[in-house]
Amino acid sequence: MESAEANAARDGHTTGLHTLAPEERVQLLEEVEGALQAGDSDLLRGQVPPKVVFTVDQLLSAGDLDLAGRLISRTWDAAQSCSIDTRLHTLSWLGGVIETLPSGTRARLLASLDGTLVQGLRETDNPNVYSAMVQMIAQSAPGLLCAGQGELIEPFMRVLSEHASSSDTAMSGRQQVASRALDAIAKPEVLASLLGEFQCGDRVRQSKATRALVACGRPAATALMDLLAGSESVAIRMRAVSALRALGREALPGLMERLENDCPWYVQRNAVAVLRDIGDQSVVGPIARHARHPHLRMRLEVMSALGRFGGAEAIKALLGGLDDREAAVREQAAVALGNLRVGEAVPRLIKIIGRRLLAGAEEDDSVQCAACAALGQIGDERAIQPLLACLRRGWLVSGYHAKSDSVRCSAAQALACFPSERVRKGLAAAAQDGSVTLRAAASAALRRLDSSFSPAD
Repeated sequence: MESAEANAARDGHTTGLHTLAPEERVQLLEEVEGALQAGDSDLLRGQVPPKVVFTVDQLLSAGDLDLAGRLISRTWDAAQSCSIDTRLHTLSWLGGVIETLPSGTRARLLASLDGTLVQGLRETDNPNVYSAMVQMIAQSAPGLLCAGQGELIEPFMRVLSEHASSSDTAMSGRQQVASRALDAIAKPEVLASLLGEFQCGDRVRQSKATRALVACGRPAATALMDLLAGSESVAIRMRAVSALRALGREALPGLMERLENDCPWYVQRNAVAVLRDIGDQSVVGPIARHARHPHLRMRLEVMSALGRFGGAEAIKALLGGLDDREAAVREQAAVALGNLRVGEAVPRLIKIIGRRLLAGAEEDDSVQCAACAALGQIGDERAIQPLLACLRRGWLVSGYHAKSDSVRCSAAQALACFPSERVRKGLAAAAQDGSVTLRAAASAALRRLDSSFSPAD
């Protein structure tokens, strides 16, 4: 038997639902939902049914946010089959409901509506409805971000970032609305608050602030680049780099600006590292222009990045890197050329490992090892004889550059990429060498070679 309170609530005469038992609230909710499913006449006329408004208000007053969120979601779902005016009116009502709630209650209600609103943002085909949804979210977002509850608004902001950066011309209207909303959400005072949390010593607060900054999109990228340039803390700079990576293409304009302007070398180096990981081919030219940067670590980062991209501009700069004054840069250039399998680099790489007169020899073992490995990766047969020659130690008294065991071992490993009887014989001889390390490397190369080659081939 139903209570008097439940009967009164059904008729809309009660002053509150807090007196109802939980099961009675659910029963009342199901009846309201049933009316929505059947096509409530008020909804069809472009109005949110008074019983829905009343029930949601009372559920919120009773602190039952789960049931309130459920009814709001059902109302929004029902409005999708009605007119544009109905959807706009529903959003206007919902925005008013959210705006009147305390921040904690607002956050919990938005969390319960997460899937409904995100799906609505993605799927609505009416620009007015889209704008109304965005406006409603933008009103609540700054307060939640500053209150450390950014995780509740992140799903919505990710959709806005996707739409703002979309290249789909059919979405140009959404792009403008989403961009304006992100700018309105990521106001200077909001970003300042998030950056303060980002730099604090509490890892949980740092993590929340990082996610919130990433959700803010392009405005946050500019703020993070400023932090990267101005902070004296290596740890903070590294966190800023990680956040910029997470921003992806949203960070491109700010990163390119810092790369092309007169900034500290470490800012430019970090910009190159993030641009490399984002992977947009349009940045190759600006990065390649820094191949002769005065700072060693910047040049190393440039070689590494160009090795990820490839292309004519990148290859030209990498070939130039083989002549760098620092061995570390020459080594990185050789590694990159090998990873890209650049055939035109073969003569240059052969020259590096060649048995030349001391005056013209590559003196650094690491560079020679990298050149051997690159020749193996490229797989050009012109490299076979020079690599076989590297297996022999050489003699200083003959006027030629002697090869260290590390270079000889690298040559043996590279030769395993060339399945032929000639290579097999050279490696078999090296497996009998007086050097223990070369014998081990040559034996391993022989096993690898034998797994892919037989004399009958």
